[in-house]
Formats: sequence, C-alpha cells, structure tokens
Amino acid sequence: MAIINSRKQHAVGQGFFQSGELSEDNALRLRYVVDCGAMAKYASQLNSRIDAYLACVGARQPLDLLFISHAHADHLNGLERLLDKTKGLAVKTIVMPLLNVEDRLIAYARAALEDALSADSMLYKAFVIDPASALGRFNPERIIFVESDSRDGGAPFNGGPDDPGTGPGDSAMQLYGNREIPWKLAGNGFFRSDAKMTADLKSGVAGIMPDSLGMVYASTGTTPAWLLAPYVDPSIKARAAQFMKALAAARGQTVAALKKWLRSTHNVEKLLTAYISDLKSAYAAIHADLNVTSMCLYSGPVPTFNQPASRYFGRFGQWTVSSRKSGVAWLGTGDAALADRKRLKAFFKHYGALLQEVVTMTLPHHGSEHNFDVELLDHIQPSFCIASADRFSNWLHPGTSVVQSVASTGRFLSVVTSDVESEVAETTIVA
Repeated sequence: MAIINSRKQHAVGQGFFQSGELSEDNALRLRYVVDCGAMAKYASQLNSRIDAYLACVGARQPLDLLFISHAHADHLNGLERLLDKTKGLAVKTIVMPLLNVEDRLIAYARAALEDALSADSMLYKAFVIDPASALGRFNPERIIFVESDSRDGGAPFNGGPDDPGTGPGDSAMQLYGNREIPWKLAGNGFFRSDAKMTADLKSGVAGIMPDSLGMVYASTGTTPAWLLAPYVDPSIKARAAQFMKALAAARGQTVAALKKWLRSTHNVEKLLTAYISDLKSAYAAIHADLNVTSMCLYSGPVPTFNQPASRYFGRFGQWTVSSRKSGVAWLGTGDAALADRKRLKAFFKHYGALLQEVVTMTLPHHGSEHNFDVELLDHIQPSFCIASADRFSNWLHPGTSVVQSVASTGRFLSVVTSDVESEVAETTIVA
C-alpha cells in the first residue's frame, strides 16, 4: 500500500494555480487547489490551463479543499471558471486567511491601478466587499477563515514525529458536519462557527480557526498521514496605516471616521464604484507594492519515528529530476513578507521540525527581492525553488539577487511563466 501525492504548478504567468491530489493504491482520496488566477493579460493562458485540468479531472468532480492565499486578483480570478456550475469542480471546503477591510481595499486598489480588467470583475468586487458572501455562490459546504494564532502554538506536529502540539490532538478535532470528508483537523485550538458569516452562505457553515490547526488526511494501514498546514503572515500595520491615512485624506475624512464608514458593506461597494479614484490616489500616494495578509501552506507527510521510504520525482519544464533529500513536502509562501527578520523567525518557529521535510519551496511574492531572505534557503534547505512570474514585467520577478542566492547555493530554480512548457509537475510515492 502507498500514498501517491501528485502536484502541478500550472503555467499562468504573474499569478498562481497549483493543483494537488492524494491517492492510495491509485484510488483518489483527496483533491486540493492552491489559488487560481493570473493577470488579465494572461486570461487566455489561464483559461486554457483550467480547461485542461478540468478535462483531466472531469466536470463536477469534488474539490475537497480550495486554498486562497491572499486577496490579490491574480490569485483568485480564475475561480469562476474552475468552479463553474456546469463544467467546473464542486468545491467542498474553502480555506483562506481572515482579512480585514483594509487588506481587501489595498489589494483592490493595486488591481485598479495595475490590472484594471481584473479589478472590474464582478466576483472580485464582491470578494472585496464580503468574502463569505462572494464565495458562497459556489455552494461550499464550509468556508474556513484562518487567523494567526496569538498564542503562537505553531503548526501541528511542528515539534517532531507524532507530536500534534499541546492541544487535545487530532482525535478530538472534528469540524461540524465532516463525517463524510476525507480529512480532519489536527493541532492546538478549535474551529468556531460564525453566525454572520454563515448567514452569508446559501448553505453550509463558515467560521474561524487559528493557524495552529491543520488538515490531516488520515490514511489507512501502515501508510503515513498527510498534513496541510497553513500559516498566516499578517499585513504590515505601519504600511496599512499609511494607506488608510492617504485614503482618508482623499475622502476628506479623518481616519477614525473612514473606518466607521467602512463598517457598512454598502459603503465599501460605493468606494469600489463611485469613489474608485480615491482608492487609486491613496495607493499611488504610498508608492509601494504593499504587503497584504497572506497565507502560507505546508503540504507533506506527518512526520513519524518510523518514517517510511519515499521517492520524489519532479518535472521542471524540460528537466526531470529527483531529490537526495529524505523529505518530500512542498511549502507555499504566498506573498509573505519574509525579508523582515522578525517575521522570518516567527515563520520558522511556526513550522519548526516540519521544515526538515520540505523538498520544494515556492519563493515568496513571485521571487520578489522585498520578500526574500537567504536564510530561507539556509534554514529550510529545499532542493528546488519555484517562482511563478511573468516572462517580461515591470516587477522584474524573480529578483536578480534572489536568483543569484538560489543558484549560488547549488539549488534548482524554476520560473513558471505563461508558457505551458514551464509547467512544474511533482510526484511523491510514500510506501
């Protein structure tokens, strides 16, 4: 008996679309997707990759978990096609960071200035106004909003083999109505339903959980369990405060009055339509690509004392590779601000021993120099790094110093662009 984990990062340009599947003895048990989007100029490439994926999977097949890492349009504007009611997948659970209105407005203002067609999407506007209501149109059974654990309990099993943390453990962690789903919550903390968020859904339940919890696919027999563990990197408060100050000035309000005004979703909607120029001027006044709250994700076997043998194979464009590292996990970093040493230390502390399992790591924020520290490589020791980026862009992703850092440590860097030949496919077999 074996668990086979297959992952693909699809070529979509300056965006992200990763699919993953876990199976036992070739019988599919769990399917997940991490983000699904691209800038509007890559719409045809994005649609092509989504259609190819759907043709392979089959219309209306279940999507067990959809992870949305952050609120940028180029990470979620493919959801309507992916989850189309006729041709798309039927999503069961959506997982995303808990975002305040400032986070969502900063993301929207960026899109309005740099990718106007994406900003004009009705789904994206609805998401910025009220995420639970917008995602509810896809009829998920549950939406889980993940918040940073204020107690800093860390990810499940971050202390090493068979350690689910200091909480009640995975056996006690049962999400309401989850008897039929192939995963359960593990770690330290509890999921708590939210009446208002749930009311925004057509059906199902919505609520909040700390990032000290993760989703565990508990396999049968002697094969290992698989862990999907999030980590929330909150927005940089000082920069968010600068944006809100600039927006308040553009609106002719005090910051306090603006925040009170934005408590109404109706007023948020007005800001995205009638007062869009105020949003644009506020973002332009900051002169920076502001980091918003972003969710990282660990995907790998739950570490055990008797770690079974595993084999890793990767196809990076035209290259087929294997890894000498014993670990087989993948680590997605979203747009986390990991150039900040304090945030980097918190990131390392959260994942702890799990980082020893990582063989493939996506570089934060498409390989931006403003989100990267070489200690990511030194501490995690990944064999392969991935940057999802535009072939030619104003952002120059991945950054020159980032490329040099990866290459100078002897690691393989693959840049996934809008060219389908750059697609990354990974397969892990754990016996």
